[in-house]
Amino acid sequence: MYRTLYPDAPGLHHAWYSKEKRNGSFALEKCQCMRFQYRYHLDWFKRIFGFIILLISLGALAWNETFLLNPCTKLITISNSRQAVESSQSYHEGMQAVTVLKSPEAILPENDGKLVYVSGYLDIFEPLQDAPYGVSIAAVKLKRRVQMYQWTETKNEQDEELPNAYSSYRHAKEWKDKLIDSSKFVIKEYQNPKQIPIESQVRLSNKVHLGKFTLGPELNEKFNNFIQFTSGERPDNQDIKMHMGLYYHSADIWNPSVGDLRIQFSFAGPADSFVSVIAKQAGHELRSYETESGNEIAFIHEGKRSHWEIFTKEHSTLTAYCWIFRSLTWIFSIFGTSMASKTFSAINRRNPIVQNLMSAGPTKFSIVCATFMCLSTIGSIWFHHKPLFGILLFTFSTSLLLYYALLGSENNFSNCKLPHRKNFLPRYLQD
Repeated sequence: MYRTLYPDAPGLHHAWYSKEKRNGSFALEKCQCMRFQYRYHLDWFKRIFGFIILLISLGALAWNETFLLNPCTKLITISNSRQAVESSQSYHEGMQAVTVLKSPEAILPENDGKLVYVSGYLDIFEPLQDAPYGVSIAAVKLKRRVQMYQWTETKNEQDEELPNAYSSYRHAKEWKDKLIDSSKFVIKEYQNPKQIPIESQVRLSNKVHLGKFTLGPELNEKFNNFIQFTSGERPDNQDIKMHMGLYYHSADIWNPSVGDLRIQFSFAGPADSFVSVIAKQAGHELRSYETESGNEIAFIHEGKRSHWEIFTKEHSTLTAYCWIFRSLTWIFSIFGTSMASKTFSAINRRNPIVQNLMSAGPTKFSIVCATFMCLSTIGSIWFHHKPLFGILLFTFSTSLLLYYALLGSENNFSNCKLPHRKNFLPRYLQD
C-alpha cells in the first residue's frame, strides 16, 4: 500500500540508503581502527618505557655496589650531621692500619704518614669576627645568614587547573634567604629589590689545633653542627637594631618594609670542645689518609669515642645507605618489569618457565623477576670481592625463580578441570 501511494520514496534497496549505510559502516570501522592503533602505540610506549626504567634501575644498582667497593670518600662525620658512606675495603684497611696515640701533646716522627687516632680539646687562638655587628667567637666556623623582606606570589589552590588569565593570586611579605625575582610575577605592581646588599657567608678558621697537631682544611670544612648565638655588645652602627638574637637593618622592626634585612649568626666547632679524630699524621698536621684502593679516610666525632666505635659507626652508616639505595632500585625494577611484562611473555612464548610465572599473575611475576635480576646483579658485582657471598646470592635468586616457576606449573595442572567420569558413559547408564 505504501509503495503504491509513494513509488519514489527511498527504500531499503535504494541507492541513496545503501550509500549512507556504507558510509556509516566505514566511519565506524575507521573509528575502531584508530582506537586500536592508539591502544597499540600506547601499549608499546609502556613496554619501551618499562624497559628503560628496568635498565636504569639495574645500572644504578650496579653503580651503587661498585661505588661501595671503590668509592671516592672525602668525608668526615660530625654527630647530628649528614654522615659519610665509606667502602667495605677502606673500612677494613683502616681498622688494621690505625695507630692509637695516647696524647695529642707529643708528635712522634715514626708515625709520620700513618693513619692515627687521637682525641683531645680544640684550641683556637684567633677568634672569628664580623666587625660591623660586633660579633667575635673562638670557633672553627662562623656563619652569617642574611634574609630580606620580600613579596611572594602564589596561585590560589582552587585555581590551580585554570590558565593564568583566569586565576587569582595571593601576595604576601615574607623573610626569604634568596632573592625572589618579581619580574616573573603575573601581577607586576608588586616589586622586589634587584639584589641583596649584604651576602650570607661562612668564615673558616685557618688555625685550629688539637694539642700539638693542626687540623687540615679538609677537616675544618666538615664542622657543620651550627649553634645560633648573639653578641653581648650592641653594634656601633645605630641603624642596626637587635631583637631576639637577630640584627635588623630596618627603620621599624615591628613593621618592616620590603627590602629590609635581618641577620642571624651561628657557629660550629667551638673552642675547648672534645673531639676524636682519625686521620693521617703529616708532620704536625692531621690530613686525609689515602688507602691502597685510592680512597680517603678522615673522620672526626664530637666527644670521647674510641677508634673502634668510630669505625663501627661508619660501617653502620654504610649499611643503612646501602640498603636504602637497594630498596629504591628494587621498587623501580618492579615497576619496570610490570610495564614490560607483555614483552617478556611474547619473546619467551614457548618458554615454560616464563609462562608458569605469568600464570601466577602480573604482580607476582614482576616481584619475582625484579628480585631475581637485582640479586643477580648484586651477586655479580660482589663475586670478585667475596666469591662465597656472590655465589649465595646467585643460588638464592635462581632458587626463588625456579620455585615460583614450578609452583605455577602445579597450579596450572590443578586448575585444569577434567570432565566427570560418569560423563563418559552412555546416557542410559549414567542414572
